[in-house]
Amino acid sequence: MPLEDKQLRRRCEREIAKFPLDLTRTNVRALNNIIYLEGRIRIMRGSAGASGANLDKLIENIRDVLMQMSDVREVNVSNLIRDY
Repeated sequence: MPLEDKQLRRRCEREIAKFPLDLTRTNVRALNNIIYLEGRIRIMRGSAGASGANLDKLIENIRDVLMQMSDVREVNVSNLIRDY
């Protein structure tokens, strides 16, 4: 994995960690400035404001935040399984 991809992956993970989501079973990969989110994702239990939070909306917000990063060309969430 090139150093640039590794640094981009870490930056993306830091941004994603700001959301009230359980990411323990989620994998973030960066390859040629494309971010891949894979695995299972769900709203974190007991997090403030998580009651009534829409998981699909949170994922959309994550995509928007990552797409605003200068190095990101695309964000792929097609292999992301939503645990409701």
